[in-house]
Amino acid sequence: MALFSALAVAGALASVASVGVGFMQAAEQRKQGKFAREAEAKRQQQMNLEATRQKRQTIRQAQLQRAQAESVANAQGATESSGLSGALGVISGSEASTNLATNQNQEIGNAIFEANKNKATAMSNASMYGAISGGLGSLGSTVLNNLGTMNRLGNYYSGANTRSFT
Repeated sequence: MALFSALAVAGALASVASVGVGFMQAAEQRKQGKFAREAEAKRQQQMNLEATRQKRQTIRQAQLQRAQAESVANAQGATESSGLSGALGVISGSEASTNLATNQNQEIGNAIFEANKNKATAMSNASMYGAISGGLGSLGSTVLNNLGTMNRLGNYYSGANTRSFT
C-alpha cells in the first residue's frame, strides 16, 4: 500500500512540476517575444533615421546644384536665360523624385516592421500557450494513468479498506 501511495504522490508531484515548468517556459517565451519586438523597434528607428538622413542629403545636393547652376549662369551673364530656368527645373524634379522614392521605401519598410512585430507577437503567444497546454496535458495524463491507484487510496482512507485490492 505504501508503494501505491508513494507512486501516486510522485506522479502528482511530477505533474505539478510539469505544469510549473510549462508556466516558466511561457514566461521565458514572453520575455523572448518582448526582446524581439524591442530589437525590431530599434531596427525600425534606424531605418527611419537613415531615411531622414537620405532626405537631408538630397536637399543638400539640390541646393549645391542650384548654386552651381546659378554661378555658371551668372559668370556667363545668362541669369535671365531659359537655360538656367531649365537647369533649375531639372534639379527640382530630380530632388522631388529622389525624396518620393525615399518616402516610399520608408513607408514600405514601416509596413514590413509592423508585420514582423505582429508575427513575433503571434509566435510568442503560440509558444506560450503550447508550453502551458503541454504542462496541463501532462497533468491530465498523470491523473488518468493513476486513476486506479487514486481510487484505491480513496477507498482505503475513507474506511472502505476492508475490500481486497484486485
